[in-house]
Amino acid sequence: MLHRIFDKLAPFKIVALYLVVVGIITAFWLVSVIPARPAFVVDFGADVFRYYLPNTYFSVKTVQSGHLPLWNPFEFAGVPMMATLEYGPLYPPNVLFFLLSLLPAHLVTMYLHVLLFGCSMVLFLRRGLHLNMFPALVGALIAVFSGWTVVRMLTAPDTFRSAAFIPLLLYLTNRLVRRPSSGASAAFALVYALQLLAGEIEVFVRTGFLVVGYAVVCLDRLRVENNSPFAVEIRRLVWFAGACTGALGLCAVQWLLMYEASAQSMRTTGGLTFTQAFAGGKPDPLTLLVSLVRYTPEDLIYHIGVLPLVLVVLSLRSPRGETLFFLLTGSVAFGLLLGEHSLVSRVYYDFVPTGRMFRAPIRFMPFLVFSTSVLAAQGVQNLENWLSSGCTYFASRLKICLVFLAAAGGVDLLLR
Repeated sequence: MLHRIFDKLAPFKIVALYLVVVGIITAFWLVSVIPARPAFVVDFGADVFRYYLPNTYFSVKTVQSGHLPLWNPFEFAGVPMMATLEYGPLYPPNVLFFLLSLLPAHLVTMYLHVLLFGCSMVLFLRRGLHLNMFPALVGALIAVFSGWTVVRMLTAPDTFRSAAFIPLLLYLTNRLVRRPSSGASAAFALVYALQLLAGEIEVFVRTGFLVVGYAVVCLDRLRVENNSPFAVEIRRLVWFAGACTGALGLCAVQWLLMYEASAQSMRTTGGLTFTQAFAGGKPDPLTLLVSLVRYTPEDLIYHIGVLPLVLVVLSLRSPRGETLFFLLTGSVAFGLLLGEHSLVSRVYYDFVPTGRMFRAPIRFMPFLVFSTSVLAAQGVQNLENWLSSGCTYFASRLKICLVFLAAAGGVDLLLR
């Protein structure tokens, strides 16, 4: 009887989990983000006032006057406005800028993308990796309250809007590979196209590498679990490739304009030099690690904290294929954040397609944040499993774990 009651209540628990995430994010915005926004944006994101919001305002006023914003005569000697991706000229949620004044629309759109980021983290961890509710909540909160998220959600709309789709795309990749269908393919294509339209092509391209790698991991897991014949594996790959192609078709109206503008540009199209592409990274791994665990205002964008990294270590207690994949992803992102000082960056520059096209190592940070959050959630899951594996030693194990986590949290606070 009790099992039946709990089964009936299960959907309400899931809804409650999402409501908790929404409530925590909303409270954070009302208490901390909105009051601190003016000074915070001035300190961390002058580009918001110099570039993103002025371009958005110009586009809105141009459309309201009955014309398409094809050309912006006020920037340099004029620039092709519709081919400028960063402010999201064709991104559907930007319709809010027609309904609200400039600054409230900016706040609302970024708030909605933080909700998307947090809730899709829960979705991926619960439905994609089949973690329990508490580990999924922990992973989502680590992602939402990382230093990179806190800085970029207000100061780099293009980067954060695109990065907010990463966990949702990983979930849809898992769903598409496991149960190929026209609906799953269309959902993946639509969301992946939206990620490009959101404004950051670098995140779009690198997410493509991530979802391809994750699709391979899912296929390998299915092969081991179901002993699937080769023809079935090929069929799954065809569905996945078709969804990726469909995404490029859906956002072609944007990237074709960008490609044409790049071809007509006076800037070199042969790629950046290695120094141009990877200048600005941390000088050595220890300096980067200290920036990840120690809170300082000037390095806030790197801050993750001690406790999440401790939970990452716990995720290795009983690693799965997904654990190793995200550990590899995080390790590669860590190496790329070192910029020109890293062998990983040199390999990426020389051998990975598009490795010579983009600059700024800090733009690999969302992938480190995402991987760390996933691994930390798996660490919490391992901790739960360990505590529940033997009732006899439950009390002593609980005390050990609480002391362990409290010590890690104390170190985190001391380093702030």
